[in-house]
Amino acid sequence: MLHLASSAAGGLQYVAFERPQEVQSLGLKGLGYFKRTLGMSDYRGNLRSWLTRPGPVVLGCIAENALLGWCMFEKWDRSDRDKTPVYVLRMIEVGAEHRGQRIGLNLMTLAGMIVPGHLVTRPLSANSQQFFEALGFLRPPEEAQIDFHDKFGYLLLPSEAKQRVFSGPPDNGLGLVAGNITACADRLKTNVLRQELSRVPSFAQAFMSTVPGSAAGTGDHQKTFIKTDTSRIPCACGSVTIAFHTLTNGQSEQVSVECAKCGNVWLTVPI
Repeated sequence: MLHLASSAAGGLQYVAFERPQEVQSLGLKGLGYFKRTLGMSDYRGNLRSWLTRPGPVVLGCIAENALLGWCMFEKWDRSDRDKTPVYVLRMIEVGAEHRGQRIGLNLMTLAGMIVPGHLVTRPLSANSQQFFEALGFLRPPEEAQIDFHDKFGYLLLPSEAKQRVFSGPPDNGLGLVAGNITACADRLKTNVLRQELSRVPSFAQAFMSTVPGSAAGTGDHQKTFIKTDTSRIPCACGSVTIAFHTLTNGQSEQVSVECAKCGNVWLTVPI
């Protein structure tokens, strides 16, 4: 598991789970809401099964080898009209004995820093709806760029609003492990980019693995060089070298795939 943050109060550790076996030895006392409401008879088995899938983001709060609270996000089966990814909150729970310690808020804060694009959720109770609305989630407006026609009861936190809500430093004694948070976020962005590229036939065979690099200002935007890789399919200029970049103007962010030789932009994915 990847250590993301610590809370001085109560010795709480916040982590991102990476492998199914990481939940095997954790105590689950007090976690029963989804068993009662959704009939999850094998709570630990469900956690393990979700972690075997390639897409979910599972964050947890741990103290004394017990899981006090957790949440899970998955990439939705739809994006907005600009191809900005959408992640849906599938589960969030804090054990009854540990509520009131801002665990749910801290989990959502970390998720907001890590998960790219828009966030959506479907509250199961009036209390949970109030919780999400306090974070800035809203009923999707009619002009929303995401198709909600068959998704009744969902709330939306647009990407721009998410950045405003979660971009500032936490004010509740949460100590962040910035490098691990960035690594987790970069991994998800890379996955989104792979998925988008896989839909472009001419780059279906491209080898993509990105790592953080150095930054340099370029006009009104900042261009961050991530990595160059060799593609089996050349650019029109004959080059087989791809340059991955992130572009940000302080409010929005994009990942672009360019030819490292001529600068031709092959694909841009809003994040």
